[in-house]
Amino acid sequence: MGAAVVALDEEVFTGSNVENASYGLSMCAERVAIFSAIAAGASKVERIAICCPKADPNRSNQLMPCGACRQVMAEFMSADADVTIDGVGTFKLSVLLPEPFRFQTK
Repeated sequence: MGAAVVALDEEVFTGSNVENASYGLSMCAERVAIFSAIAAGASKVERIAICCPKADPNRSNQLMPCGACRQVMAEFMSADADVTIDGVGTFKLSVLLPEPFRFQTK
């Protein structure tokens, strides 16, 4: 799987799945791309494109971002940001995760 994000300054950052024998330590392409942008100094991500060429194109649920990736997107993207999923379509982040967790300080 691969992903590319566009930061607010139009710089593009890419990511790919990083698998690990201990599955919980794996990292999805979406988070790798977002974290690469943030590590390089971007404050926000404007949009993301996701591609999963090995998934069954007839089962769009196999192509969708996982919950962890959706939550990370909600932290670093606006609710109206575009999430383009190859073979499925383009969605607003708010459609994919309508009620994200938000930490509020007093």
